[in-house]
Amino acid sequence: MEKNQESIEIVNVDQLKAVKREDKGYVVIKDTVRNTLRRPGCENVNVVHFWEKVLDNGRKDGNYFRVDTVETARTLFKAKFCDNCQ
Repeated sequence: MEKNQESIEIVNVDQLKAVKREDKGYVVIKDTVRNTLRRPGCENVNVVHFWEKVLDNGRKDGNYFRVDTVETARTLFKAKFCDNCQ
C-alpha cells in the first residue's frame, strides 16, 4: 500500500481483502464524479468494483484509499458518505 499523509492507497486485491477483513477505519473510493466514503463492510467495497476501477482501468478513473477517520476523508478527499454507510 502506498502511504500519503493520513491515507493509504489500496493498490491490489490482497490489500483490499485485508482492509475488509480488519474492518477498521473507512474506505474512500475516489473517482471522476465524486469521492465516496464507505465502511469496509459496505457491499460496494468489493473485489469486482475494485478490479474494474483500479486494475482494469489502471487507476485512470479512480483509486481506493484506507483512512482512519471521517475527518481525514473529508479533509484529504472531500469525500461524503454513501447512502448505505451513513
